[in-house]
Amino acid sequence: MPRRQFLAGALGLSLTCVAWPQGLGLEKTMDSSTKSFDCLIVGGGVAGLSAALGLGRARRTTLICSEGAPRNAPAEHSHNFLTRDGTPPLELLAIARSQLEPYESVSLQEVKVEQVTRRQDGIFSARLSNGREVRARTVILATGVRDVLDVLPGLAPLWGHSVFACPFCHGWEYRDRPWAVMVTQPAGFAMVKMARSWTKDLLVCGDENFVPDDQQKSRLEALGIPFVSSPVVGLEGEGGELRTIRFADGSRLSREALLYRPPNRQRSPIAESLGCVIDSAGYVQTSPPFGQTEVPGVFAIGDMTSPMHSLAWASAGGTLAAGGVQHLLAERDFEQV
Repeated sequence: MPRRQFLAGALGLSLTCVAWPQGLGLEKTMDSSTKSFDCLIVGGGVAGLSAALGLGRARRTTLICSEGAPRNAPAEHSHNFLTRDGTPPLELLAIARSQLEPYESVSLQEVKVEQVTRRQDGIFSARLSNGREVRARTVILATGVRDVLDVLPGLAPLWGHSVFACPFCHGWEYRDRPWAVMVTQPAGFAMVKMARSWTKDLLVCGDENFVPDDQQKSRLEALGIPFVSSPVVGLEGEGGELRTIRFADGSRLSREALLYRPPNRQRSPIAESLGCVIDSAGYVQTSPPFGQTEVPGVFAIGDMTSPMHSLAWASAGGTLAAGGVQHLLAERDFEQV
């Protein structure tokens, strides 16, 4: 049985209502006459869908605009997310979308939000890639970040499998196997210490931005962890499995996993165009606990706001942002009666 048909049956969905142009699951139809919403959610990953669930239960009219595959799509399974450990990322989103079905005030569209502007009256106007324009009283940005995978030859085919940024997400599957830890900045040395929970067979790789200090060198030697100062220039593997790391000095070493955090960038320019403050690390600044940005009525959640990237963090952020939107709108509605 094709996977699409299996998932639809398992989730109780009709195949006619499942839109899988990018394998992302259910699409709820938006009434063509609907142009105004309590909240526009830009981004249909775990963070955005979690926010939509809270707003749906609060009976707030909500439009989710989702575009493209989620950041974790290359991974075979999602981990460290209670009750869903081991679930494939796209299946996780399909389940989440199916659970929005009972909430009639929530619509979901596979469409890109090209621009969002805040009018003088505080209402937001959004232009969509399908030519429509919609208005919203509030906006939740859940657009995430994109990993820059072309910085290292051979990285992309291995990413999310044997090469990963989060040992909590993938380390268990590669426990007790030969790892390398690629450190590209001094703060990254902490990952070497953490990696020893999953394997003692470690190799540390540096580059022009990182050379261990005397104390770090001493500890590495005492623990029997080699350090290679020559920069990594390429990775080789097959079927998602790392086999060899190539270095600038021509040397090659066999490893089966690489812990590495590549650069990432904001996936969408909307936060910056709205006037949200971006910190020196490239993340959107928000205020706890609801994720409110400096722009009134705009909330930001998930990977775009913090280097702490996890499904649980994203889901919690979405729930909190929904609470923040509900609180804001409830106050406004109460005062206007």
